[in-house]
Amino acid sequence: IPLPAALPPLQLLSSDRKADRPEVTLPPQKRLSIVHCPGYEAGESSVAAATRPIEGLSSTVYFELQGYMTHTWVQDQRIDAHDTLIATLTTQLSSLPGHLATALGEIRALQAREQARAGAPKGASSST
Repeated sequence: IPLPAALPPLQLLSSDRKADRPEVTLPPQKRLSIVHCPGYEAGESSVAAATRPIEGLSSTVYFELQGYMTHTWVQDQRIDAHDTLIATLTTQLSSLPGHLATALGEIRALQAREQARAGAPKGASSST
């Protein structure tokens, strides 16, 4: 098996990184500004910037955003109504076995009373 050819010697990187980059001149509006981003003021919170209208957005975009927010609000109201209905139905369903047991007990008591009346002599009256 032949040995691989020798690699060229590695060049050490320059310690001066600025020397490795070419000089580029950009107009001020094209330069990256970390302190002053479009839509934000220096020292302003993102909440304050979000409440302020964004420059350059058309009224159509605002109209669509308002529509989405209204739709979301309506959906939230519907979900809340469904949650309330589910809670009510769950409560009613959980109390159903108790109601059925009570009704069955009353039916059995009425049947026993009827059987007692039917089995008693004709002249005797039931005191129950």
